[in-house]
Amino acid sequence: MLWGTKKLAVTLAGLIGLLVLSACVTRQEEGIQLPETRTQTKSTRQEQALLPKRYQIIVVEPVAIPVGMVKKYPLAARTCQSSTIAALRAKKAFELVHHTAPAKAASPVLLVRCQITDMRLTSRNSRLWAGSSPNSSYINMDVQLVDGASQKILQEKQLSTISATPASPKSARGGDSEITKAMGALLGEYVFSIMPPS
Repeated sequence: MLWGTKKLAVTLAGLIGLLVLSACVTRQEEGIQLPETRTQTKSTRQEQALLPKRYQIIVVEPVAIPVGMVKKYPLAARTCQSSTIAALRAKKAFELVHHTAPAKAASPVLLVRCQITDMRLTSRNSRLWAGSSPNSSYINMDVQLVDGASQKILQEKQLSTISATPASPKSARGGDSEITKAMGALLGEYVFSIMPPS
């Protein structure tokens, strides 16, 4: 009787193991991956509706940033803005991508208006002091897309970028690091992704 109970227990354990293994394989086949330690980006919504019309002129306004952060990271906002402009220009899908609107715009103008709400750039030194659990660098940003003619807000979005790789002491002081460039590239990709086809 005891032998039969042990055999039943071993059989159940084997079945449970097969179920767990098949679940793991299914998750891999569905493309579900574990979080990586490289730069990660996320937004508050999984899907975003397209803009009501296509804009040929994109104006990326200066990025707003709290005064306290400006003192700590004086180049962060400017780097985000220039990186966004570069990312959109690289798409070669617009008549003009600039930081100011032309005096007389022949095409509809989209204003990209954003503000850094929180950020931290960690240096290699701070990682050494933190030991085995270093703080990650990150940037959080609120974005508004505004119609240039009517000043109507078309869409709002919250974007975040995170990096487990510490910035150098120089970039952490100046704010000009890979993570600020990554945020600009992410913003540019977001704007491009919601632009309707011509």
